[in-house]
Amino acid sequence: MNLQSTAQQSTQAKELDFYADLNDFLTTDEVAKILKVSNSYLAKLRFEHYNKGKDGSLRADFLPFFKAGKSVRYKKSDVLAWIERNTVRG
Repeated sequence: MNLQSTAQQSTQAKELDFYADLNDFLTTDEVAKILKVSNSYLAKLRFEHYNKGKDGSLRADFLPFFKAGKSVRYKKSDVLAWIERNTVRG
């Protein structure tokens, strides 16, 4: 194996990782089904993002999201972290 083919394989592996990461995004419908909540509840959480506290901090129950045009997407890892942060332990 020569240096050029190793570099090509490395580049190809990075591209595959990038495209695999794209599958880690969820729609509002998918997140609502996972959490067993309504889409309107998720919309409320998004709205509250724009209404931060006086100190500029986000609410503890904030669920990170991003928008691509009118579409809202959530990262799977953010959803899992949100579940962990909001789990009540007795």
